[in-house]
Amino acid sequence: MRNAGGRLLDAAEKLFAERGFEATPVRDITAEARCNVAAVNYHFGSKENLYQAAFSRLARELSNWRERRLRADLQAAARGASLDRLLRSFVIAHLEEFESEERSRRLQAFVDIEIRNQHLPPETFFRELMQPMQ
Repeated sequence: MRNAGGRLLDAAEKLFAERGFEATPVRDITAEARCNVAAVNYHFGSKENLYQAAFSRLARELSNWRERRLRADLQAAARGASLDRLLRSFVIAHLEEFESEERSRRLQAFVDIEIRNQHLPPETFFRELMQPMQ
């Protein structure tokens, strides 16, 4: 069984993606995670930090997925793949769903939330989503 911190991240990711930041009370997150409200403060310090941790986890997983995909294509390039194939791989890695439809939907929901009403520190969005692929 996952620890309370992992369960909180899972629940926060799901509920923030479904409802948004403002419409997601900490009590709903802790109920979904099957732990008490104090666990949020213990593991994350605040609702805002939990939100940022959930976003960061999704962004990190996306970056890792993209990197694995691109590395595999670069290895193929060493065996003679064309520049066209490499460029196609780079574009697909940025447009294709990652991991699962649900995870892609959740990440897109976080991006939409941030576009409408920023909750993350300004540099986080760039640092977590864009910078890893530069």
